[in-house]
Amino acid sequence: MKLFNPFLYYILSLIYITSYQVLSVPITIEKRAYTTLRKGSKGQEVKNLQEKLISLGYSCGPSGADGDFGSNTVFCVFAFQQVNGLSTDGIAGNETQTQLYSNNAQRNIVNGDETSLSSSLSSSTTDLFNTLSKGDKGNLVKRAQLRLILLGYYCGNTGADGDFGNNTMECVKTFQTNNNLPTTGEINEPTHKKLFSKNAINVKRMITTTLTRFVNTALMEYNYEGKKINNNKYSKFGAWYGINPGEWCAMFVSWVANENKSIKNHIINKSSAVRILKQQFIDNGRYGAKEIYIPEYGDILFLTNNQSHVAIVVGVTTDYVYTIEGNHSNKVDAVKRSINDSHISGYGKNNSGNSGYPIDYL
Repeated sequence: MKLFNPFLYYILSLIYITSYQVLSVPITIEKRAYTTLRKGSKGQEVKNLQEKLISLGYSCGPSGADGDFGSNTVFCVFAFQQVNGLSTDGIAGNETQTQLYSNNAQRNIVNGDETSLSSSLSSSTTDLFNTLSKGDKGNLVKRAQLRLILLGYYCGNTGADGDFGNNTMECVKTFQTNNNLPTTGEINEPTHKKLFSKNAINVKRMITTTLTRFVNTALMEYNYEGKKINNNKYSKFGAWYGINPGEWCAMFVSWVANENKSIKNHIINKSSAVRILKQQFIDNGRYGAKEIYIPEYGDILFLTNNQSHVAIVVGVTTDYVYTIEGNHSNKVDAVKRSINDSHISGYGKNNSGNSGYPIDYL
């Protein structure tokens, strides 16, 4: 019996050599290029991004994965970037999305639902629980400030600047008081976990001064949009007031005041007409013309541009005044204007004594 078959050996050798050549050819995996998503982006790509973030334990706000890249999604992306050691800008660029959709994406370990730390977490992640206090600087401070601001707390007129100063310390104390935590003014582990939890008490439930409640109530209505039918404007504020449809900027201010008893405390009186609101401040000696008065946090801004308009001042800088206002393109919006805007006629003074903070992040 012939045990060796040269022809069969030849065929098997060819198969082996060919297979080796095929297997040894380098395989190039093309990296996917993601579309940069940022505040204002909308659509399925944004929704996919939000769904992935939520699946990893990051909160995109009460609207969830709605396909709208708003303020809450900016913070959500910022938080993901911080936990994953990426550049923190709140923009979902190629690097951020590559990490997000990879098998190495780190879950959020400070959102209140995942408070246990495993030994496998990197030191950069566990550092999120390190105590932050006055004098500290950096992205961890900025992340905490952003969260406080998005919950409606006032961190000073420089906003989320990454500098843990006196204003941030007082802001943390207010948050701790409202959330039944020891008022240390430091962001220790219990405060950190509460701050990033789903049940952190926001401005709708916080107990603070009447004027701060007044402004924060307005901020919580940011992005509310009325309905327009046959050029008639309908809103929940008009429905509350009893004039619906109708122009509702003054009714928005009146509703905000009514929600936290600011009417009773004489911060503002109820009216559906801008001219009447303005006259009330004039009659009470609390009106300041723009040429001679520097506005403050909580003041009422009056404008005249074909028709009258009214807004609530949230922040003031040397060059700009920042407001939250109703019936701006039929929605509640955050607006930045030049402090020398020719349409500004003046301000109703509420004497807060501080300049508030810019709200460019909205």
